[in-house]
Amino acid sequence: MNALKLSPEDNPVSPNLFSISLLSTYQSSDFKGISMRCILSLFTILLLLKIPVAYGQLDTIRPGNYAFNLSDCIKYGLTHHHDMVNAHLDVNFSREQVKEATGKLLPHADINAGFNDNLKLATSLIPDIASGNYDRKVPVQFGTRFSSSVTGQVNQTVF
Repeated sequence: MNALKLSPEDNPVSPNLFSISLLSTYQSSDFKGISMRCILSLFTILLLLKIPVAYGQLDTIRPGNYAFNLSDCIKYGLTHHHDMVNAHLDVNFSREQVKEATGKLLPHADINAGFNDNLKLATSLIPDIASGNYDRKVPVQFGTRFSSSVTGQVNQTVF
């Protein structure tokens, strides 16, 4: 039985091709007793172990060397931690609520104006009372042609 080399450094091909060549090695005559399900599951495990590459502290936006001392790490953690960010947002929200409450205590003035132009006044027929003939109807127009109104109101909260 031949020894199986499992290190990718010994294999001149890329790590993904190493997994494929490893599968072809498993399908050789030395491992005929292994079922196809075991081969596929082993291939899947090896493929999943080889594909993900983690760059935990690599800044992909700005390349360069970074050095952080303890005080820089604490300052960064205090400014970027989600609890601190939420606390700053809560403080800003509270300030806006104070401004809103202060605005409600200031005086409020309301001014309304209106203008009506009755182009044709409504005509009513009433009995002729002046001459004493109640069977005769006289057309009469009631109302004014122009009307306007202006109202103003000032409110102040006392307490």
